[in-house]
Amino acid sequence: MLVAAGLEEPARLADLAASNLELKVDEAQKVLETVAAADRLRIVLEVLRREIRVLTVQQEITGAAKGEIDKSQREYFLEAAAQGDPAGARESDDLARRSPVTAGP
Repeated sequence: MLVAAGLEEPARLADLAASNLELKVDEAQKVLETVAAADRLRIVLEVLRREIRVLTVQQEITGAAKGEIDKSQREYFLEAAAQGDPAGARESDDLARRSPVTAGP
């Protein structure tokens, strides 16, 4: 973002921000058609806010899913240990290592 720090014109900042977003065709067209820099910045800000909301919800869903998987694996491990099944406990550990939800982004 060193490039953005060096920009002094609001219109160029709006263009830079918009060019780094995955805009839908109609959104990109709206930005391109908007002449006033302040209006372009507002449009880009709306898109950025929407993207932040989407990412926040995705993180919440991923966290909840990971929590449920962890809880299920813990329960399985405890049941296997209570029944004296060390193989079941090892299988639970293998599942935890292979789970895509437990892997970080």
